[in-house]
Amino acid sequence: MPIHPSRQRSTRSSERPGVQQAEAALVEHYPRLVRLAYLVLPPSLGWHRRVLAAHAAVQRALPGRRTAIAGSPEPLRTRVPAQGRSVPSPRHLAAAHGASSAYAWVRLRVLRTALAYERRPRWWPARIPAPASLRPALPFVRGLRLFPRAGGAEELALDRTLSTVSAAVRAAFALRLLEELTDLEATVLLARAGASDAAGAVRAAGRLGSADRPRTESLLRSAEFDPCTLQTRPSDLLRRRHRLRAVASTAALCVMAGGLVVLATENGPGGPQDGPARAGSTAVDPAALLRTAATEWADTSRVDFTAWPARGDRTQDRDLLGRALHTWGHTPRTVHVSTSPGTLSVPPAQPPRLLYAGEVDGAAVVLFHDGGVRVVRYAEPLTGAGPAALDFARIDDADVTTGAAVVVSRRGDGARFLLAPWVSETTTRDLLAPKAPARSLKVGHDGVTALVSRPSPGGSCGSWPVMQLRSSERIAENHAFLLTDLGDLAPVHPCSCVGIPGFSRGGKRVLSPEARSAGVRSASVVAVR
Repeated sequence: MPIHPSRQRSTRSSERPGVQQAEAALVEHYPRLVRLAYLVLPPSLGWHRRVLAAHAAVQRALPGRRTAIAGSPEPLRTRVPAQGRSVPSPRHLAAAHGASSAYAWVRLRVLRTALAYERRPRWWPARIPAPASLRPALPFVRGLRLFPRAGGAEELALDRTLSTVSAAVRAAFALRLLEELTDLEATVLLARAGASDAAGAVRAAGRLGSADRPRTESLLRSAEFDPCTLQTRPSDLLRRRHRLRAVASTAALCVMAGGLVVLATENGPGGPQDGPARAGSTAVDPAALLRTAATEWADTSRVDFTAWPARGDRTQDRDLLGRALHTWGHTPRTVHVSTSPGTLSVPPAQPPRLLYAGEVDGAAVVLFHDGGVRVVRYAEPLTGAGPAALDFARIDDADVTTGAAVVVSRRGDGARFLLAPWVSETTTRDLLAPKAPARSLKVGHDGVTALVSRPSPGGSCGSWPVMQLRSSERIAENHAFLLTDLGDLAPVHPCSCVGIPGFSRGGKRVLSPEARSAGVRSASVVAVR
């Protein structure tokens, strides 16, 4: 008479099989094991997660090589059914004792995993449901929902009935009908699988479907409870799209917050005396500084800070350039740092462009352009008394006018500017005295102007000194424009004059005294950059 793989002595089923034996038993009886796990798992998981959990429970039942022990049964001699052939029913299975022992051992591991979904850890509070993170991990399927094929009204009624009982009762019900175990065998197996009241679960399972056992058994073997014959549908597409956007936004915020925390830690109080290196060695290497040719500004379509040549008497002073770059890249706490609104004082990400290196008003000054939207000024006293200074300013959308000058040195009553190479005419005038003639402004061989008075910081309307510059005929935009010092590295031009007769958009042209007189009436709002 054929021997059912489930009917084993407890002593035989307790033996641990070898890896090859367990794998052969698992593959040969995979649909039966998955169906058993599916019936034991709680229906509250939902079809999709319940299907994935059933497959995961069976696949994780395969032991590792360390699990096999000496004296295991002989290697399995049965073969896996060929593709397309049906798996024999439990009543017609004929397997060697080694095969049956391997199957029983794998089935026990599957039951333990499936029962664990309704079991709390010992340390977890009894009144609080165990979170999903404490359950065995599931296989991951993205974008699809999996579920068995729907059965009839009887299958639905049986599924609802099973959802009202515990996992141990569902396991006993499946073992008695699908595995054809006796009540005693089912009780012993459930106890070994970790069920708290195995005998009570078997008695409760005996009351389910007792009226028509053959019919109940056929329902359990239907497609309703077959997690190996599945249907697929897409998940909620709109909800998935919203979740992806939310995750992306959260990740971006976390990255930004992390960067701000790092900057605050390194620059804030309690940080190291000399902050750790925050810039790449190449970016702070004087030999890697970018330098523009002296005549490139007259033959380029991009007239901004990238067209400025390196000027000054100390452009070849590697020691000075090295100190300036080191200070920018490390920013010691002893250095005085100032930034214009909206400007970051972070180190250079790439080698910057050298604009100027020289001595002005008792200080060694170096000007850099980071290649983006920042101009950086480094200054150290020539006498060695006093701290060095590092100033940052934004120069968004720099062009012929907004990229025409940068402050090199500032005193209490005025400032000196480094002018762009395309500036051909330099004068100064009082914006509040539009009919007064312009005064000549001297410019050195290195492009640095004489001292230019600045507007009164107290808001006095007595005078408003401005520079009136004209661009060279060697570039396309040949016009005159005004610049005024408002305390930043980059001077600004009077944008409030837009729409005033005699001014072009942005205040780039100064054509008549009438236009300058009209600017007087709005001088209080001229400081808009």
